[in-house]
Amino acid sequence: MPFLIGLLKPYALKLLAGLAIVGAVLAVLLGAKNAGRNAERVDGMRRQLDNVRERTNVENRVATADPAERSRLRRKWQRD
Repeated sequence: MPFLIGLLKPYALKLLAGLAIVGAVLAVLLGAKNAGRNAERVDGMRRQLDNVRERTNVENRVATADPAERSRLRRKWQRD
């Protein structure tokens, strides 16, 4: 064991620096991966919000329409 320590002692600083560089690169790669996941989540949430807004707008249009307009909106093949 002292033989191995004697061999590694002159290179300890370079070894630690190399490990630090590898650790930093891994941290950057993992951060980029998480950023991509978060961006995908945000896009999904935006699509969901748009769908909810559209649904609310349609419900409000139907709720405030007069009876003739309501019946036209309910007929499947006569919509614009």
